[in-house]
Amino acid sequence: MAAWILSLMLFLQPAAPWLDTYPSTARAIDRAAHAFPVYEGEDGVSRTAAELVAIAWYESRFNPRAVAEDGSGTVCLGQIDVRGLGVAAEALLESVDNCVEAMLARVRESHRVCALRGRGPLERLGQYTGGGGECDRGLRAARARAKTAEWLVRRYPVRWVECGCGAPARGVVGSRTWPSRFPYPSNFAVEAP
Repeated sequence: MAAWILSLMLFLQPAAPWLDTYPSTARAIDRAAHAFPVYEGEDGVSRTAAELVAIAWYESRFNPRAVAEDGSGTVCLGQIDVRGLGVAAEALLESVDNCVEAMLARVRESHRVCALRGRGPLERLGQYTGGGGECDRGLRAARARAKTAEWLVRRYPVRWVECGCGAPARGVVGSRTWPSRFPYPSNFAVEAP
């Protein structure tokens, strides 16, 4: 599924100085979404991955070394506030896996807290986007991220294919034609973890 995640990233942000980090980011998102999906059901892993992609795009344009310019201390792909997380900012900046795991932990907590406060599916990232605590502060941003994730899953659904090589099925870009204005670089190999 890392190839599908990479394709979503390239669709949203086809050029960036940190483009060479996209494959490792895609693999980290793939591993995290499989290990701890936010959503249940057959499409739970792909919906979780798409939500992490949408968050990382909005928060940092996929820059794994992003540091907030406003002095808030938020860092990495998901602009994680490390206060109360039990990990140093440097650990998130040095490892995309650490960053994605922290991002997923914050996402899961936001979904849990906002659901308990009666927020609907499009608003369950409210605590995440609002900076923690309340779900109400970040609702506009939460809706934008959730709608982007839903759109990505609908527009470019993951398709599971058997390779015939004894390996498990893998996710590939859906049946839609890849947009020609966003060429898929042939040098972006996404190896299995």
